[in-house]
Amino acid sequence: MRSSKSRSLNIPSDPFRAGHAPAPKSVAEGFGLGRQKNYGSAQAFFAEHFVVNFCPLVFLEASGKNRTPELLPSAERSPLDEACMQHLRAVIDLLRPEVLVGIGGFAAKRLELARQHMHSPDAYRVIQILHPSPASPAANRGWEAAIEKQLAQS
Repeated sequence: MRSSKSRSLNIPSDPFRAGHAPAPKSVAEGFGLGRQKNYGSAQAFFAEHFVVNFCPLVFLEASGKNRTPELLPSAERSPLDEACMQHLRAVIDLLRPEVLVGIGGFAAKRLELARQHMHSPDAYRVIQILHPSPASPAANRGWEAAIEKQLAQS
C-alpha cells in the first residue's frame, strides 16, 4: 500500500499540485514514481541509503532546461556554493556515512572538498559513479551496468 505522502518527510506524492506548475517540457515524477529497478523499491533503498544534492535547488530556464549551478554567473554562484557546502557538511556530520558516492564528477569533487573539511576526514571514503545524464554518451550506453562495475571496483 502506498501512502500519498512520504512517511519520513511528509512530502506529497505530487508536490506540484499545490504550487506552481513545472515548465511544460519538464517531467517530474517525484515520490509518485512506481517503478522498481534491480535495487528494489524506493522504500527498501532508502532504508539504508540517503541521497542529497549538493545544491538542493533547481534552476530552470524558460524552456524547461535545467541550468546547473556551475553555469550561474560567478557573483551568484559563490555565495550559493558556500551555503550548499555548509549544508552538505552538516548532512555528512549528522549521518556519518562510511562511503560518499558522487554521481558524476561535479558531485564527487564537492564530496571530496566536504570530506577534507570534516573533523575526521579519514572516516569517510569518496567514490564516483557515472552520472545518468542524457547528455552523456557513456550514460546512454548501459548506465546500470557501468555503475555496477564502478561500484564493484570501489
